[in-house]
Amino acid sequence: MKEYSTLGLQMKALMLPIRGIKPESKLFLIRVVYRYGSTFFDGSTRRLGRDFVMTDLVINRALRELTIAGVLRKIKHHSGGKGRPRNRYQLTTEFIAQPLPQSANGFHSYYKI
Repeated sequence: MKEYSTLGLQMKALMLPIRGIKPESKLFLIRVVYRYGSTFFDGSTRRLGRDFVMTDLVINRALRELTIAGVLRKIKHHSGGKGRPRNRYQLTTEFIAQPLPQSANGFHSYYKI
């Protein structure tokens, strides 16, 4: 997958109207974009909670809401060892390909996102 401008993805996360997403989930999405961009990230609730200073409940809700909304895709990752597979997440190509809303055009052209 092509790497995209982190600032552009953050603007999408902030400005795109996503129904059924709580403000905490939007904040989580902005933090994910800032930290990981369009690359895969480990869905360990404990680690994400520690890194983003959010509770397990907020992290789990955000992952669920954003996956249902089609913003994140969930991939089971088998490490080859014992134990159950870990979940990894990545921004969907549909979310990345969405244009910014018209209200962001001035910001978009000014910062050349």
